[in-house]
Amino acid sequence: RGGILKKISFLVPLSIIFIAGIGNVAYSMILADTVKSLAERFGHHISRTASLMTLTVFVLLPLCMVKKLSVLAPFSAVGTAGMVFTLVVMAVRCFDGSYNPQQGGRYLDVRFCLLCSLCCFAK
Repeated sequence: RGGILKKISFLVPLSIIFIAGIGNVAYSMILADTVKSLAERFGHHISRTASLMTLTVFVLLPLCMVKKLSVLAPFSAVGTAGMVFTLVVMAVRCFDGSYNPQQGGRYLDVRFCLLCSLCCFAK
């Protein structure tokens, strides 16, 4: 009884590991592109691979090896402050007409996107 379920029960943790790994790769790619863009803005031309490896070895790896996650609490506050800042800037630009297509803006219905962002942020 339950023989087939016991045989395939390894798929649940395997799928969780796979999904977390794919998410990690996606965020690493975004961070690598961001680091590359920031470096280019300051006059340093590096490849995407170099930015990814530098970020992984010198930032992400040490963070992954932290024994107590309470050390990261201040950075969580910084991240939350960054999200609030982004929300405020989006709201200001939305309501001052910066995104209005009639005034030279290139985004159409930003108010709807802002409303969706507010709803998601409130959860």
